[in-house]
Amino acid sequence: MRAIRSKRPTCETIPGTDLPRVVLKTVGHEDIDTVHEWLSNQRVHCWLDFGGGRQQLSRLAVGSMLTSKRNRGLLFYAPDSTVPIGIVCLTDIDNAMGSAEIWGVRGHFGPAPKNITTSALLAAMATGFLEHGREAIGTWLVDGNVASVGVHAKLGMTQTGRQRGRHRMGAELRDRILFDMLRHEFIARFPDAPAASGVTCRSLGWVDSAAACPRAEAE
Repeated sequence: MRAIRSKRPTCETIPGTDLPRVVLKTVGHEDIDTVHEWLSNQRVHCWLDFGGGRQQLSRLAVGSMLTSKRNRGLLFYAPDSTVPIGIVCLTDIDNAMGSAEIWGVRGHFGPAPKNITTSALLAAMATGFLEHGREAIGTWLVDGNVASVGVHAKLGMTQTGRQRGRHRMGAELRDRILFDMLRHEFIARFPDAPAASGVTCRSLGWVDSAAACPRAEAE
């Protein structure tokens, strides 16, 4: 007689998507050791560049970066867990041109809902557009990072270019692939995706009139 297998419990999803809900928490001083440990892992930092080709940062530098007013570091969690899974970070959020950059890593590889990192990047982008008034959010990834390519495709970001031979992986030079998304594209694609504070494009009244969105102004 064939054993009956119990079905895996279904996760609550972000409205309008098949992505699992995610919880974001702004990085505090108490979280710096955890994030520094994640970023010290060679399997993680080999895909990153913190400026000037730096891939490893001291604890002090990580703390300075994540608590700067120019950046917004966000830990992400499954809704029913108190263990952080990884970090997503918006950088240059005070740019007078209205843009920002985004990056993220998964640091904890225990059980977690499928596509939770994609959900975290989506929620962080919502935070950039809705809470920080960004009009464009960009990022890059290293050619050959198959997992990241899948994440960007699922989010519907636009590939805007390629920087050839820009990233060193050991003795090998690889290209960096550029992606971005504009605010009106985000509103059309993810009207009900919540930012860290819980607000959505729809709750702010942006869905029917994208032109009414507040814009970043140069100081």
